[in-house]
Amino acid sequence: MIIKAGLAALPPALPACERKQTALSLRERQIVLLIQQAKSNKEIAHELSLTVGTVKEYLYRIFRKVHVVNRTELALRSRDFPLQVGL
Repeated sequence: MIIKAGLAALPPALPACERKQTALSLRERQIVLLIQQAKSNKEIAHELSLTVGTVKEYLYRIFRKVHVVNRTELALRSRDFPLQVGL
């Protein structure tokens, strides 16, 4: 089943067994929460005291773990994850 989100079609949410295999680190969860708030890489870097390059590396790893190709997909897909993190 494909879920429509605007003009893009997203694959269905990951089953629970796959979500366990794609566990995100604390820093990755912090970045996902900031992506959900529509923060830019520069804003994320500033807020977390990282370089923009480091944020990009984290995003690359997060995209692979969550099986998405862009920030919009990540923001939509991450609604299925428990991401409560103290920033």
